Amino acid sequence: MKQLRYLIDIELDKATNTRQPNGTILSTYAKVADYKVQLQELTDEISASIYGADVNRMYRVSSPHYVLESFLFSKVNNTSDNVSLYSMVIEDQRYRIVVVRKHWIDIELSNGKEKLSI
Repeated sequence: MKQLRYLIDIELDKATNTRQPNGTILSTYAKVADYKVQLQELTDEISASIYGADVNRMYRVSSPHYVLESFLFSKVNNTSDNVSLYSMVIEDQRYRIVVVRKHWIDIELSNGKEKLSI
């Protein structure tokens, strides 16, 4: 059960990759939906051993009634609409989706190499 006071707003975006004439790939993002999630820092030893130093840039999110998790879980093995095309925007920071489970999603702060556009 999630307490309402811990929920924050996020934006789920989907990337469309286009190849430029010089060969570089440009990602443009389209908004899919807004969600409310509970944000949790990864501080346990198991997460630290799995993700290593990247654990400092990672969070675990979960939504009430696991609506976001069920939406993204259907995209895990889909070839045409894969979960790797989706990202989350939390407080003007873009996070890429690392792991989707039935009750949580692990996200990592994006390294900023992709072009942000709306």
